[in-house]
Amino acid sequence: MLATRADEAGKLRLALLGLAALSLAGAIAELAMERHWNGFIKLIPWFAVAAVFAGLLLVLIRPNRLTIWFARGICVAVTAATLFGIYEHINENHKAGALDFRYAD
Repeated sequence: MLATRADEAGKLRLALLGLAALSLAGAIAELAMERHWNGFIKLIPWFAVAAVFAGLLLVLIRPNRLTIWFARGICVAVTAATLFGIYEHINENHKAGALDFRYAD
């Protein structure tokens, strides 16, 4: 029996949701190992992880057009939080550069 296109799309969708769940678990593990929770700015990634987890659950429990658009909106917000985190890390590394003897002058 040949697999229909809808079956293949469903399998791909589940595989991508599984990959998202695995990535989420990795992010949680990394944040926990780094003890990334001192101060409000360091809590932003935890809020982002919680939002992605909620979106993932919503899409798994009730997969319809509205929940998928809602999950996409969550992804846009998390992308903004990620860009803010990249900026913060670059800024802090730039400030700490003078502490390294190779870059002190």
